[in-house]
Parts: sequence; C-alpha cells; structure tokens
Amino acid sequence: MSRWAFQGNFFKNSFEGITAPEAVACLGSMFFGQLETLMLISPCLGDLTRSELALALGAGFGSISGSVLFAYIAMGVSAFDLFTATIMAVPATIVISKLMEPEIYYSKFEEKSIKNALNKSHGDSILDALMQGAIRGGHVVIQVTLVLIVFYSILMLLDGIFAFLVSLVDDSAQLGIEDLLGK
Repeated sequence: MSRWAFQGNFFKNSFEGITAPEAVACLGSMFFGQLETLMLISPCLGDLTRSELALALGAGFGSISGSVLFAYIAMGVSAFDLFTATIMAVPATIVISKLMEPEIYYSKFEEKSIKNALNKSHGDSILDALMQGAIRGGHVVIQVTLVLIVFYSILMLLDGIFAFLVSLVDDSAQLGIEDLLGK
C-alpha cells in the first residue's frame, strides 16, 4: 500500500511543496492514530529531514485518530463536525509545522529516490509484505505492553513507599496513593 502511495504522482500533484512521506503522514493521520501513521512511513523515517519529521509528528498531534473519532460519534457528537475538523487539521498542520521548522535541507524523497528507499524494506510479494506488517505490528504490541507493565510497576513501587512512610507516622493507617487519588 505504502509503496503504491509513494510511487504515485497523486501526492506530488495534490500537495505542492511537501514530499510524499509528509503527504502520507498527513492523510494517514486523518484516520489512524499517531503510531499507525508513523508506521505507514516507517521505511522513510531514517531519511526524513527535521522539517519532514516535524510535519509527520505534527500531523498525528493535530488530528483525531479513527478510534477516538468513532468514540466521539458514539457519544453523540456530530459526525459531520468531527470529519470537518479532521480534514481542516491537515492544511493547518502543514502550515504550522513548516512555519515552526522550515525546510532548509535537501530532501531525499524526490521522485527518483523514493523507489530506492522503499525497495530496501518491502517484500517482493503480497504475502511477504503481509508478514512484514504482522511482525512490525507484533513488535508494537510487545513494546506497548512492556511500557504499561513498567509504568504499573513504578506506580506500585511508589504506592508501597508511600504506604511505608505513612505507617511510620501511624501504625494503624492503611493509606496509599490509590486512596489519595480515589478508587
């Protein structure tokens, strides 16, 4: 999918002044989350300039991901208003990111070099591309799970330390961070 998107002239003609990875990041951020959007352009991440990276990250921050979008719709927010805001966020993201981090370096993602960047990371067949996507998705799931485990462990450690300090003051008190913040 991303190979087709980067090689086509659609992005060059639709978004004048930005490169294909930037355009894919902007369009992907309208429907995917920030992590999924960056996975769309993962073959190109190492070669992005500061300006291109700022736009790719800003696109994720400036829009509503698809899951959050449908959650808002389920809560009763107008779908038309949400889709309008999501679409309007793309040109605003482009303008703001290019103002904050202007393109001062030569981009490697001109028409001829895009094919070279994509050939090094994608498979030769649909099955190979699916397998590589599944492996990347598995890595992301494992990383998110490990981050959550570490965060929970640190929180429980702080809760234990706090409970110990409270027990030094009053032996009968059973007070932890959870009790302070609410259950």
